Amino acid sequence: MEKCKQLAKQIRIDSIRMTNSGRSGHVGSMLSMAEIIAVLYEKILNVDPKNPKMENRDRFVLSKGHCAPALYAALANCLQVLAQEEIPWVVLGRGTN
Repeated sequence: MEKCKQLAKQIRIDSIRMTNSGRSGHVGSMLSMAEIIAVLYEKILNVDPKNPKMENRDRFVLSKGHCAPALYAALANCLQVLAQEEIPWVVLGRGTN
């Protein structure tokens, strides 16, 4: 469970960075989803960063759009979809334009 706590903490940090860089966002939505997203990606979802096209992988659809930066942070930290230096902080901080 410690790994989930660390991931949730990093999700919060990265979400706030995105919001700050974009000078816009819904911080409460992002922060409230950190633990949920962390547990999903660390313990529940059947995903493999080494095999992203795995046929039987789980898909996660996030309909709470205001917390999308929290999902982007999880993808960067947990699945290494993006390296930290590749995250377009300003664009992500603005949500959907």
